[in-house]
Amino acid sequence: MFDKVLVAFDGKNQGVIKFINRLPQCEAIYVLSVFELSFSERVMKVFHKYVHSDESWMPSNTGGLSKKLELVSADLAVAHKKMYKILHAGDPYQEIKKVIDETHPDLVVVGKSKNYDEISFLSKKNVETKLAASSRSNLVIVK
Repeated sequence: MFDKVLVAFDGKNQGVIKFINRLPQCEAIYVLSVFELSFSERVMKVFHKYVHSDESWMPSNTGGLSKKLELVSADLAVAHKKMYKILHAGDPYQEIKKVIDETHPDLVVVGKSKNYDEISFLSKKNVETKLAASSRSNLVIVK
């Protein structure tokens, strides 16, 4: 059904993993976790990029997100052919958009940011509404 699926996993929302487990076998699953940076970490990332001309800098403490990414990826690897784990640091929308542009997935699965009602969900500029407005891939937002 879907060849490539991008899963944006924040480390908390298990609903996206349950949704992926219900899909038929996919050729490739990309599990992306984005660690949001503090102000000082953003400054360090910019400084590192300026000095080293790449974006490979990652804070030393990712708050256990890398361990959660490992566990989820191992769980999904059982049911799907290829599994790619991606851990980025930065703005979640920008990093998800960057991976979408690199991988060209057939389906993007994200969790709902917060428990908004329908009106505030549509009026606030959160990650999933920005993706819905800008992405050409199919998008599923999971509670």
